[in-house]
Amino acid sequence: MFGWGRSKGLVGLDIGSSSVKAIELRKKGGKYEVLNLAVEDLHPERVAEEPIRDRSPLAEAIDQIFAKNHIQTNEVATAVSGHSVIVKKIAVTGSSPEELREAIAYEAEQNIQLDLNEVKWDYEVLGPAASGRNAFDVMLVAVKRDKILNHTAVLKQAGKTPVIIDIDAFALQNAWEMSYEPPPEEVAALLDIGANVTTINIVRAGTPLFTRHVSIGGQHSADALETALAHEAGQVSPDTRMKCLRATAEIILLEIQKTFDFFRETSAEGVHHVYVAGGFVTVSGMADILKDELRIPTEIMDPFRRVTFNGPKLSVDRIGELAPRMGVAMGLALRSFD
Repeated sequence: MFGWGRSKGLVGLDIGSSSVKAIELRKKGGKYEVLNLAVEDLHPERVAEEPIRDRSPLAEAIDQIFAKNHIQTNEVATAVSGHSVIVKKIAVTGSSPEELREAIAYEAEQNIQLDLNEVKWDYEVLGPAASGRNAFDVMLVAVKRDKILNHTAVLKQAGKTPVIIDIDAFALQNAWEMSYEPPPEEVAALLDIGANVTTINIVRAGTPLFTRHVSIGGQHSADALETALAHEAGQVSPDTRMKCLRATAEIILLEIQKTFDFFRETSAEGVHHVYVAGGFVTVSGMADILKDELRIPTEIMDPFRRVTFNGPKLSVDRIGELAPRMGVAMGLALRSFD
């Protein structure tokens, strides 16, 4: 979304609040090969809080993931997420490119609801709108400048050059489209349930229809378990663990259902299929809860289903374990071939 130079030969680097994920790809004969695949879990004191107060531990983790896995490329594509990111679909009119740009700038000022000097914003014209002649649907994206500055400062401290800064929802969509080649009529919801943020992106035919970030994730369940641990003399029963997991899942599910309902009411369309990614879906029992409660065909997203591996010394089982966590990193790595 936001770029500062060439996009060839980039490492996809997903900096989450509980881990850092990296993927390096090569395209050979029209197919993608994974040259490097790595995850560096963050210690609790390294968790990427917002704003990042101490950049050194996170920069060190990024440096380690490159050094341990012998990744030579220092140019990266990375992504931002959370409440500092605004994604909104708008409709504008314009009979010329100049008029269109002016109309988009005006609507950006009205819709972003922040001083435009405080954000970095961009847009993509999606195509003609149904509202009339010379009307176009536009995807407007804005990120607070301090969020980007914080992100890039960590990368530079780690000796990396941020060439592209994307939005996590769009990176995951990029990986999903490559992996699944969905039919153009399918309305899919891509869910990324991380430690602190759940991202919901409803898409059809390559177009984001509705995108939302919710400030809750798997860490809520971990916090509940820690509280239970203090009350149960150092041991937590399986029943207590399942209660904590289900309580967090119910909060997340409520937000997902509210989003689906809003989308249905405003677009007169429903979601046909749900694809779930993120570290929290790897927790035992979570995937089944989502499948049972959503009552829509739901599956855990596999960003590796159309790639081969030529480098990472990982077992098939280990690759399968990592797959749900690697969607954003895969989508970012694919930016090398835009």
